Amino acid sequence: MCSIMASRMASLPRYHVYMVRHGEAEPWPSPAYATPPGPPLTERGCQEAAAAGQWLADALPGDMVRLVHSPMLRTRQTAVLIASGLAQTSFQEDERVMEIGATESGEEVQARMVDFYRDATSDVDHPLVLVGHRAPLETLLCHVSAAAIPPRPERGPLSPGCRFFMTPATVYRIGVEERTVELVHGGTEWWDPVALKCVPRAGSREIT
Repeated sequence: MCSIMASRMASLPRYHVYMVRHGEAEPWPSPAYATPPGPPLTERGCQEAAAAGQWLADALPGDMVRLVHSPMLRTRQTAVLIASGLAQTSFQEDERVMEIGATESGEEVQARMVDFYRDATSDVDHPLVLVGHRAPLETLLCHVSAAAIPPRPERGPLSPGCRFFMTPATVYRIGVEERTVELVHGGTEWWDPVALKCVPRAGSREIT
């Protein structure tokens, strides 16, 4: 029994996964917004990404960090700005964490995000920072916290009750084995169906 337990403990992920939405991007027509390369970051978006990078640098001093981003320009720029403050990094581009497509449902997006997540956390020996897009990241947060995803609305967030509607450069920390989700940097919003816009939302910083 002891040897079996030791083997299982050795296989558990040693580090958290950090999920980061890209910084603010330039306005871009749809559907080109979801087609590579897409828009670049605005000046404000660069500042937001740098601030997220500073938070991660403080949280992960001296660690070798694995950075994964989508094929879009705005996520690659965000990843580069984050990496500038970290001690050591490795970069990887993955199409599974791509922006939501024009005809994709929340369930379809979640399926590819979960496929990536399972692969990425099967053998974790360095902190993982995933730089992605709001809707796909929301679906993964819903999976980790066992929250349901409703049908994709015409406008507004995918996640139930606007639970994880991430503002630009927001950082969530996932406890892989514990299945915990914690907001550690940035903020969330909720969709006001009357005003047809997002407004700041205060809420719990940890969902278990």
